[in-house]
Amino acid sequence: MKKKLHIPLPCPADWASMEGDQQKRFCESCHLHVTDLSEMTDQEIHSLFAQEKEGERLCVRARLSKQGEVISKTTRHQAFLGLLQQLAQRKQGGASDVSHKKTSH
Repeated sequence: MKKKLHIPLPCPADWASMEGDQQKRFCESCHLHVTDLSEMTDQEIHSLFAQEKEGERLCVRARLSKQGEVISKTTRHQAFLGLLQQLAQRKQGGASDVSHKKTSH
């Protein structure tokens, strides 16, 4: 089951101005590390939140779907596989249509 992430007031700090890598950067404004959830798998995100201690602030950067779900490496991978599957089905359907047309004359 996917959990939705509710962010009542997103942080105005600029990700591009923070030092670090694609997954984790340091924010000089709040002096916290900011983790980009879109660069993590669902399992890594689950582990990150599971390790969070009571009362501890956790800063994350997240891209959300229209349904409010976090877009992760896992969801992007699943969407890509779904697209490939659709393309393969269309190609198979097109090939059978062509062969059917050739045999019907």
